[in-house]
Parts: sequence; structure tokens; C-alpha cells
Amino acid sequence: MLSEKSFVRVYAEAEDMERINIIFKHFDNFQRLIEMFEEDLRNTIKEEKQYNKRSERGDLGVRVQTSFNGDPTGNNAVRNLELVQDIRSGNITKALKGADEDMDHQTEIATLKMMRSDYSDIVKAIETLKPRPRAELMDALNGIRNLSTIAEDSKSDYDATKLRLNRNRNKVRKAAICLMNEKRRRWA
Repeated sequence: MLSEKSFVRVYAEAEDMERINIIFKHFDNFQRLIEMFEEDLRNTIKEEKQYNKRSERGDLGVRVQTSFNGDPTGNNAVRNLELVQDIRSGNITKALKGADEDMDHQTEIATLKMMRSDYSDIVKAIETLKPRPRAELMDALNGIRNLSTIAEDSKSDYDATKLRLNRNRNKVRKAAICLMNEKRRRWA
């Protein structure tokens, strides 16, 4: 698989149909990939914020507890949660406040939000299929059953099953494109 940066960059630069094909290719673990990319981005931004805060104060890296009223662990957990929420919602300004002004981070945040949205639209498009074609396509995309097993289970020819799955993929692509375009019109 491509490295994390190039995977997100390839997705950002792809057209809608290419994005759908990327999601189809990685459907079984696409959500986990997004979570992994978000976690890495969150850690990078968090480190930048901490470094910038320390360097602003002229901090030498030694921390002295001056009062016993603070809750550094709790405060850190709240900041982490807020950063995750800002990244997921696409709130670039708030997510990057105190971090380096980096266009790559802005692009990654926007792309990760788009990846979540596109995945959701594809799942909605799959839900428009009738139960049997939906189950077959979901099994194929998730790697639960291969084409031969689906053909065998449905008591149909391998080539006929392949054509049926491709036809259903195309139906999903068309429906997903409509959903994606509608959502982007509302965002604009």
C-alpha cells in the first residue's frame, strides 16, 4: 500500500470516480485507515503545539509543579478529544491553533473529512440495492466471499455472477456520485 501521506494525497487529487474505486479497493478496512491517518495527524499537530508552546516560553524542557490544583492528565485528555473532534469536523482553524501553519495539515484535515463523507455516501448507495445484491456486494467488498463462492451460493454461472456484481457496483457508483455531488453543493 502507499505510504500514509501519499495515500491521502492521491485521494485528495483524485476525481470522484477514482475516489469511489479507492474506497471499493480498501472497503474492508477503509474506516480503520481513516482513523489511523487521523491519529497520526493528531499526534503530529499535538507535538507541534507542545513544541511551539514550550519555545514561546523559552522552556528548557524541565517542568516544575508550582501548585497542586492543576490536572495535567485531565487537561491533556480534553485537549486530545477536542483536537480529534476538530479534525473530524474539518474545523481547520481551531485544529491548527498553536501549531505550525502548514498547508499540508489543512489539506489532510479537509481530505480526511471528505474520505469519511465519501465512504458514508457509498454505504448509503449500497443500501439502495435489493437485499440479495446488497449482501453479495457487501460480502465481495469485505472479502467475506469471493466471486466463485458467491456464484456457487447463488447457483449461477461464474461469468453471470461477475457481470451481476459489476452491474451492482456501477449502480452504487452512480448513486454515490449523486450523493457526493449533492453534499458538496450544500458545503459550497
